[in-house]
Amino acid sequence: MIFAVDGTDRLRGDEADDFFVRDSHQLRQLRGNCIYCAPIGVLNEQGQVGQNFDAIFRLPMVKLAEKGQHEPLPVAWQRLREFVHRRLPAENFDDPATLDGLIAHSGGHPRDLLRLVNLCFQDIDQGPISGQVAATAARRLTNEYRRLVQPDDFALLARIDRAGTDYAPVTEQTRRLLYDLALLEYNSYWWQSHPAVRALDGYCAEESRLALSADELSRS
Repeated sequence: MIFAVDGTDRLRGDEADDFFVRDSHQLRQLRGNCIYCAPIGVLNEQGQVGQNFDAIFRLPMVKLAEKGQHEPLPVAWQRLREFVHRRLPAENFDDPATLDGLIAHSGGHPRDLLRLVNLCFQDIDQGPISGQVAATAARRLTNEYRRLVQPDDFALLARIDRAGTDYAPVTEQTRRLLYDLALLEYNSYWWQSHPAVRALDGYCAEESRLALSADELSRS
């Protein structure tokens, strides 16, 4: 028998450190097969956690495209369509592109994809989900992330998005952003900001500033 302990991935700060690092002997004394869900900040301290547990597996977001590229990965998109259609048949969307828009705004985060679908239902009484309803849901999700991102986070997020896949600085700031899912982790552990965050004015302003600086450098 395998016991899956969910919800412990929402532990924050000292509580997470106590549970998975300082008091981990209590977990290891249990005689059974257990899977514990841990916050990503703890997994970034894998030197300590790796000594306390038999195996560490990082569950990344569904990669919709390679970093810095716009070419979609067909298998990933199809799997997320199937993920939604198992809960909501295709006829509940006015057009396949409507669902694809929700997938794009989720950043490949399954829970946020379902949140977006739920936000759509809050905006309609009957009939299929239209592109306009999906766009409203996307704006509402963006507003939720607005409360999680601090003004000085935008410069860091924009730099990470523009950098290569090997740029993943582990700091208290990035741990917080990863925990709040403003920053998403994908296969091979490269990072990219959540699309809802990239829609915020602060991020757009910082991205424009970096783009202008890059353009000036290329001309010099």
